[in-house]
Amino acid sequence: MILPPLLNIKDFITAENNKEFDKIALIKNARQILHRDFVENGVNYNGHKVFIREKLLDCSLTNNKCSNDFCTCENCPWKNYTDMFQHLTSDYDSDLENFLTKKARKIVSKRRNSNPNYKVRTPGIFSKARTIRIPWIKVIIENFDDKDIQQVVVRKSNNEFVVKLYHKKEDYLVILTGMNYTNGNVEFFLTSAYYNPFPTLLRDFHS
Repeated sequence: MILPPLLNIKDFITAENNKEFDKIALIKNARQILHRDFVENGVNYNGHKVFIREKLLDCSLTNNKCSNDFCTCENCPWKNYTDMFQHLTSDYDSDLENFLTKKARKIVSKRRNSNPNYKVRTPGIFSKARTIRIPWIKVIIENFDDKDIQQVVVRKSNNEFVVKLYHKKEDYLVILTGMNYTNGNVEFFLTSAYYNPFPTLLRDFHS
């Protein structure tokens, strides 16, 4: 399987700043690609459409603060778009714990009662490695049965399951959540996509 080319950092270096690429322009370009693939054209997995959850990025729990120093709330390239897109183009930022509002701390504490490993995931800190690979997501999902893709399905409950699609050569993992409904319908949602994923995310392939 031939994957699309990575987004080229050189395309985002301006004449005014020939040493550092324009992160905001790169993120906006990745956002356009994700929107084109999932909203305008659509992505299908095994005959079923894959959706992106519509929840918008909400930075209020962290007092509208994050560790991305190349942008502000006014020119934030993730603003007014899905929380999922920010997740797909960033890494976990441990400093978020320091930004949480009093209300957010109570929410996080409550969630950790049932899930001790719960983390506030967005807004994360920009990841160049994840952002430049956004064009791969659709191709891997739609070619899930290609010889280059390893697939595993993990049942979470009677009506929910997780599909992991791993391109081992490129060390890239795409994760979908599948929902079975009582009327027989099945829906899939894009949950994540990782470059060089944590070993814990791959352990289902070895069980």
